[in-house]
Amino acid sequence: MNHLNFYQETNNLNLNKMLIPLGVGIVGSIILGFLYASLVYFIPFPHITFFVAIGLAMAIGLSARLLIRIFRITGKKNRILLVCIVVIFTYYFHWVAYLLLFFKEGGITLSGYLAHLSWILLPDFSFFSSINQLASDGAWSMFGILFAGIILVIVWMLELAIIFALAIRTGKNYSLIPFSAKFNSWYPKFTLSEQFEHIASVKYVEKQIQDANIIGFISNLNLGQGFAYTRIHIYFNKKEQHQYLTLEKVNIERRGKGKINVSPILQHLRISTLEAETILQNYIHSIERFDLF
Repeated sequence: MNHLNFYQETNNLNLNKMLIPLGVGIVGSIILGFLYASLVYFIPFPHITFFVAIGLAMAIGLSARLLIRIFRITGKKNRILLVCIVVIFTYYFHWVAYLLLFFKEGGITLSGYLAHLSWILLPDFSFFSSINQLASDGAWSMFGILFAGIILVIVWMLELAIIFALAIRTGKNYSLIPFSAKFNSWYPKFTLSEQFEHIASVKYVEKQIQDANIIGFISNLNLGQGFAYTRIHIYFNKKEQHQYLTLEKVNIERRGKGKINVSPILQHLRISTLEAETILQNYIHSIERFDLF
């Protein structure tokens, strides 16, 4: 019985490789911070701005995914670091824009905003003084209650916690693709056109592959039903020694007329180059050009 091996992503911090994507992320946070502050200021309804905060968190997470793909960032630690830094800068830039909007009663200019981006570094501590004044005076009220002082500070802390949590969750839980460190590239992803029989048990799949081999296992699969079937992906880089195979379970609700639900059965099983080439030669397949999410 052969032991099954799977793709293992490196989880080491690589600060040198992170410098450029972090710089791009910070530039993007200047835009996101301004947009978020503007929406919060001009829509002063907490029950609405709560969803705006959720939207900001998801935008940060999705932007991080884009940077991960473009700059070939691997490892959960690197992804979380990227998201956290972008969240911190976005939230700070949001404060810069919001304070200018609040004290200038909406009369903010783009040049004025950009000129104040380093406000927190000024030795007069006017940035923190402005936040303290805003907390003391209160920025908005709900149900006739003015939110000010410690209550308002708690609201701000909860807002930041929500943004952090959702942004990290969105940013790090992306579709994992094997990466070739040797050639500094993602593995191309190929999808077999064949719809194979529906498989429910992971243990069954593993036993079948161990008892035979991956080629024999696939060749013994029957055709699936149109609304319930198994889809097979091959991650293939001919220059590399190892290739990877993923099995997905596809279920279409209402017997093929509803929502499509996709869940993994077996992810990134290591196979040989010969096995990958044989599978791709035996089955019609297509390459997915750019798997972002």
